[in-house]
Amino acid sequence: MKKFIALLALVALILAAIPAYAREEQPAEEAWYELDEESRVLTVRLPANPTTGYEWNFDISDPAALELLTMEYTGDEADAQMVGVGGQWVASFYSTLEGTGEVDLTLTYQRAGEEAAGEQRLIKIAIGENNQLQVLAAEVVDLDA
Repeated sequence: MKKFIALLALVALILAAIPAYAREEQPAEEAWYELDEESRVLTVRLPANPTTGYEWNFDISDPAALELLTMEYTGDEADAQMVGVGGQWVASFYSTLEGTGEVDLTLTYQRAGEEAAGEQRLIKIAIGENNQLQVLAAEVVDLDA
């Protein structure tokens, strides 16, 4: 009888541990944007593959508040004979607003001439004194909603 109770206790312990293991958090998605040390330049890094016909485009809700500083595509390292290897699209933005305010930066991954987007991301930015940037929200937009 003692062995049965011990076995029952062991089974209960194992069953109690299963939900905790199942709830273990998944690693966070790698950050796709960052501010420089002085919070004056916002840099966005997004996966891209121009061989698919898709490219990242951006729209700034107030073009007088935020401007593009640099934009480039860097291919991933791969064997020279590999075709269709992706890379990263990297763009940096800075504030040109005189005063304070808020601006939305919408990033859309789509093929030229097509209405439908493959992916869309939105960054809401507050611009403070001395053109310092603060990211208020950053999200991947649900295009099916």
